[in-house]
Amino acid sequence: MKLNEAIKLRMLELLKENKLSVNKVCEKGLMTTSTLSTFLNTKDVYCSTKTLAKFCQGIGIGVKDFFNSSYFDKIDDETE
Repeated sequence: MKLNEAIKLRMLELLKENKLSVNKVCEKGLMTTSTLSTFLNTKDVYCSTKTLAKFCQGIGIGVKDFFNSSYFDKIDDETE
């Protein structure tokens, strides 16, 4: 799995687990809804570290906790 795909899956998982909408997370994380929606709904858009940090703030977890998932156990080499 590519890193970007793993990040998307983890975000969607956390939204579902916490029963939060994209709008609510963006409100709590102080970012625009379009930023997160574009990342989640567009294939070749990458997530910046700033967006990831704001997402974590909106969910109420640290970045370290975000990456504590089996999604990140086996990331494919993206340089090929």
